[in-house]
Amino acid sequence: MSTSRLMEILKQLTENGYKCVIFALKDGLPIASQKIEDINEKMVAAMGAMLSESSERAKDDLGLSDLEYFKTIYSDGCILCQNIRTSSGKVYLLIGLTDKPENHEVDKYNNELFDWAVENALPILEDLSNL
Repeated sequence: MSTSRLMEILKQLTENGYKCVIFALKDGLPIASQKIEDINEKMVAAMGAMLSESSERAKDDLGLSDLEYFKTIYSDGCILCQNIRTSSGKVYLLIGLTDKPENHEVDKYNNELFDWAVENALPILEDLSNL
């Protein structure tokens, strides 16, 4: 039941411009995904997990605080990845693939969609982390 609620959140993101979105464990294993194109969501999840892990290593080496999110922009696309920490300390990832933002307003809109998704998914992920 909880994954169906996560799927509904992801569906909202794909209906609002994302090509592929995934909730995954920190290692990149998808727990829920949605896509609107023929995209390998496992590859998107693995890339998000790899970038997140690299960012975590840089955090340790540079003495920075916990990673919140990152964005990787290509000439024709954008991958966003947000770490979602539960109260038990478990970390989930929300990874999204979308077009390269055309301007600041589109970029801001994409970020707000991600914030909305995290806010709505956190109670569900809290429940999952307590299983």
